[in-house]
Amino acid sequence: MQRTKKKRSFAYVMLFYAVIFICILVIGLIMLWRFIEAYEKTRASTAMQAYMEDFSEERVYYLVYDFLGTFDNNIQSREEIFDGYVRPYLRDVKYSKNAAESTETKVVYNLLSNQRSFGKVTLEQNEEEEIGFRFWDVTDEEMDFSFIREDNSASVTVPETFTVKCNGYTLGGQYVTGSVKNYGSLEYLSGYGFEFPSMLTYSVDNYLGDVEFRVFDENGTEYPIDSNFENIIINNIMNTCTQEETDRLTKFLNEYCTYYVGFMGSHRDLIYTNYGKLKPYLLPGSDLANRMNSALEGMVWSNNKANELQSVDVHYCIKLKDGEYLCDITYYVNTLGNNGYVVTENNARIFVSWLDSGLYAKEMMSY
Repeated sequence: MQRTKKKRSFAYVMLFYAVIFICILVIGLIMLWRFIEAYEKTRASTAMQAYMEDFSEERVYYLVYDFLGTFDNNIQSREEIFDGYVRPYLRDVKYSKNAAESTETKVVYNLLSNQRSFGKVTLEQNEEEEIGFRFWDVTDEEMDFSFIREDNSASVTVPETFTVKCNGYTLGGQYVTGSVKNYGSLEYLSGYGFEFPSMLTYSVDNYLGDVEFRVFDENGTEYPIDSNFENIIINNIMNTCTQEETDRLTKFLNEYCTYYVGFMGSHRDLIYTNYGKLKPYLLPGSDLANRMNSALEGMVWSNNKANELQSVDVHYCIKLKDGEYLCDITYYVNTLGNNGYVVTENNARIFVSWLDSGLYAKEMMSY
């Protein structure tokens, strides 16, 4: 009986020690878990992971808002630049520690996308502690998308009465970079009494990608900007002839060219006859009339094959001043050669004087 009691007492003691050991073990595990948890919670990388979980396009837009405003937002809004040139870098963002800028109390991470760094996040330890470990806070964010900037510029030159739009925005005087009266190949007209409107050059820069210009006259008519832009200006802005004037000038030009080609390319036996047909179309005393008269002697000995006019294209007629007109034409000549007729194309500008007695060619310039 006594022996049985001793065995029970021993069992109770062992059970007590076991309970004590288990309690100590549990407490130790709890403390270890809290230690590990506190360590993980207070690591800089943990804080950075939490930052990336909240990383959003809205946040980036807020951070780069001022940068987007450094572009010309009249022709490209902040939203357009962000959507087209910033957002693509926010689709697969990674980060890496910047060891060169990091210290024991500060850690810097670079934000990366497509192997390009576009931002920095700085974390610093705060005063909050857990089991001797201090937590990290994001203390600074930098977004640098300066690499998207392009050295772009574009310009268009139009008459001063025109309206210019770029990407839908009407350009004002601040975009005018020059005022000239240079109409290229037509500049010579300024010496013949035609008053040109000023040509204004509108220039834009500080934008990304491409821009689209659209130009309109004072009546709202849009003009395409292409290689024929100068001719369009001539036809629609400088062409001040009435339909009646244009029709009569066209008729005169066809007749004049017929006799001019007939004279310049006639057989030597018909020189004087053809000159007689041309002469009524020449303004007496003009340089053109004098040149045609001087050409008679040489042509008598030169031509032995006849030319004839095929057709005339009248490109435009400009009223320079009362009774003075400039006509731009292309005339096609059939020249008889050894193998038959060959068609040649000729461009000319003809000054026409409109007098009470009729129309006369005053000057002719080939080009």
